Amino acid sequence: KRQTWTSGPSFLVALASQMTITANGKIYAIGGEGQFLESDVVQEYDPVSGNWTLKANMPDQRASAAISVNNNMIYISGGEGLGVQLNSLLWYNPNTDTWGAGSPMTQSREGPGGAMIDGQILVYGGYNAVYIPDAGYLKSLESYDPVMDVWSFRADGDPRRDFGVAVYKNLMYAFGGNNVARSLDWVNAYDNAVDQWRTKTSMPSSLGFVRAETIGDKIYIFDTNITLEYTPSNDIQ
Repeated sequence: KRQTWTSGPSFLVALASQMTITANGKIYAIGGEGQFLESDVVQEYDPVSGNWTLKANMPDQRASAAISVNNNMIYISGGEGLGVQLNSLLWYNPNTDTWGAGSPMTQSREGPGGAMIDGQILVYGGYNAVYIPDAGYLKSLESYDPVMDVWSFRADGDPRRDFGVAVYKNLMYAFGGNNVARSLDWVNAYDNAVDQWRTKTSMPSSLGFVRAETIGDKIYIFDTNITLEYTPSNDIQ
């Protein structure tokens, strides 16, 4: 019988709510929450050697930020640091192991979703404690041009945070999440070419802290012990 799962090496620093992404064939786990504070630790996993290594720390401590990759540059947008929602943008160059900063977003966001489409970094939703409408849950979407270093607002979605984000055929899909202390079964897709949101078929379960990944023609959605499989091409709305 073939073995399906095998154990890999543990993180060098144990953290929760990290921002994770793949770039240059390696996996990066950035920031996250420790026992008391957010972290600035950057951990790189090489699937060839099977080892984790520590890289240059972030310029600040943060968790629950949006993360995207564009031309092998990693972008960290918003999140929470030292108990405050952030609007700052950081970039990391894995080739040189260096950090820098871009222009900040207009809105501070904890728990937003991020994606890269058409060379633009999209950051949507999240939570802001001082934002009064929708009990602080954000529905706005901002687009960042890394060449011009400029943010611009795009069409609003629905207010939510901690949702899953995946890209399929140049659409950014948002799955579940939560707002006003309730989990959501919402599925929406954003079309950057026409600046328009589309409502898709709801998930069979309401999921409040979601991750999503695209593999081939399917998107896989994860929350606690639940895994869902979604086929976007079957969901014509």
